[in-house]
Amino acid sequence: MPVRRAIQPRRNKESWQDQAQGLLIEIRALYLASRDRRTPLLAKLVALFVACYFVSPIQLIPNWIPAIGYLDDFVVAIIGLRLVRRLIPPALMDEFVARAGETGSDPNALPRASLAFVVVGLFGLLMATLVWAVIHFLRR
Repeated sequence: MPVRRAIQPRRNKESWQDQAQGLLIEIRALYLASRDRRTPLLAKLVALFVACYFVSPIQLIPNWIPAIGYLDDFVVAIIGLRLVRRLIPPALMDEFVARAGETGSDPNALPRASLAFVVVGLFGLLMATLVWAVIHFLRR
């Protein structure tokens, strides 16, 4: 009868801080790729779908279900971002990773906040208009 060996845990040489830093650089590289005109349109569309899935109220598994509610978000993020990375040509992706990992650039840097203010402002204006319309039509 063969001798069973205990399963050895996989030893990762990188600390979790190094892995987190690598993930931030990867996200920054994908952001740079989404802004570059050389990136294929399909990769940009898949990235847009992944981003929209997180803000959409329609979910595969509702988020209010404990523990498994966020599982679908996690799976969509992993599969979607791996697909985006495969759709971008390797030489181009290496360039984006190198630009994102430069010492002068901060991987935590966010895009310009002015666009965010415009989007939030327009959303607030839309909500105010909807509230006014509901109140106006309910009084009749």
